[in-house]
Amino acid sequence: MRIYLSARYPRAAEMREARDKLVALGHEITSTWHDDDVPDVKRSTFVIRAWAERDLLEIEQADLFVAFTEEPDSIMAGARRGGRHAEFGFSVGATRWHCIVGPREHVIHYADGVPVFKTLDVAIKAQFGTEEGDDDE
Repeated sequence: MRIYLSARYPRAAEMREARDKLVALGHEITSTWHDDDVPDVKRSTFVIRAWAERDLLEIEQADLFVAFTEEPDSIMAGARRGGRHAEFGFSVGATRWHCIVGPREHVIHYADGVPVFKTLDVAIKAQFGTEEGDDDE
């Protein structure tokens, strides 16, 4: 299955680990943002636009969109900005399946047909095995 991994950029290393785990299970990861070496410098509109177009194309190429969300009481609870929220909304229309790993963060996460899982391992079992997702977050 082709999978897009979405999370806040500071979680890129964690997403590379998730990618490696899923690839070892025979899946293809369409997202590449987590492999970017992004220096902390101001970027041009041209570069940002290119990243946006790449990310949307990679989402369209995926069968499954996995959104890694933040705990409401975590240190990052206030870090609600970011393209990952727009990516999730785009994925609802662009991919066959989508799910959340972590808590729901906004209203679209409560839409019918959006399973929620506590960990990537539980999501893997539910999506590719026999277990059901935790729908009572």
